[in-house]
Amino acid sequence: KKKRVEKMLDKNSLIPLYVQLENLLLEMIESGELKVGDIIPSENELSKNYSISRMTAKKAIDNLTIKGFLERVKGKGTFVIGKEKKIELPLNRLRGFTQKVKEMGLIPKNIVPILERRKADKKLAKLLGIDENEDVWYMERIRQIDDTPAVFEQSYIAISLLPNLTRKDLMSSKFEYVRSQGLEISDSDREISAEIPDDYVASSLHLKRNEPILLAECITYLKGGQVLEYSTIFYNQKKYRFKLYAD
Repeated sequence: KKKRVEKMLDKNSLIPLYVQLENLLLEMIESGELKVGDIIPSENELSKNYSISRMTAKKAIDNLTIKGFLERVKGKGTFVIGKEKKIELPLNRLRGFTQKVKEMGLIPKNIVPILERRKADKKLAKLLGIDENEDVWYMERIRQIDDTPAVFEQSYIAISLLPNLTRKDLMSSKFEYVRSQGLEISDSDREISAEIPDDYVASSLHLKRNEPILLAECITYLKGGQVLEYSTIFYNQKKYRFKLYAD
C-alpha cells in the first residue's frame, strides 16, 4: 500500500522545492512512517499533491535513490530500501553550529586547510566595501561532526579588520574571535541554491561528484552596516539535514 505524504511544501522558502520534498520523504523514513519495503507515491502523484512539476518530484526521488534510501523497480514503482538517521543543523545560524552539535552529544571540529593573504579584485572589493587591491584574508574551513564533514566554507575578510588573525583562531568559533577583537556582529544576507559541487568541494565534503549540496552565498555585517565577511558555504546533505530557523 502506498504511503501518502500529508505535510505541505513552503513555496515562499529559500530552500528549493525538490530539497523540501526530499527532506519530507526522509522524515517519513526516519520516523518509521515509511518502512523498508513500502512503495512511495509516484512522481505524478507527488506532482499533483503538491502542485509541483513532475521534474521537481523526479529530482527529489533521484537524489534519494542516489543516496541509497530508495530503489526504482521497473513496472512496479519506487520502494524504501534504507533508513539512516540524519542530524538536523541550523542553515541560517552557523554561529550556533558548535553549540548545537555539543547539545546532541557529538564532537564538533574545525579544520583550516588555508589561511592566506590575497589582493581584493574589483568584484570582491565591491562586496566587502573596500578598495581594489586592498589586502584580504582568504580562508577555507571544513566543519566536521565526529570526523564527518558537514560544512565547507570559503571566506574573505579585510585584513584591516582582523590584522592578527591566525589559523588557531579559526579552529574554534570564528565569530567569538571577532567579538574578542571588539567588533559587534549584526546580521547577514544569505542567498541559497542547490548545486552539484565541483570535484574540489565534493572531495572536501567526502561526497561523490554527482551528490547535490546546498550552497549559500553570505555577506555578514557588523553593527553600523560595515561588511565583515563574504562567504560561500557548502552544506553536506548526505548525513545532515539543514533547517531554516526564524529569528
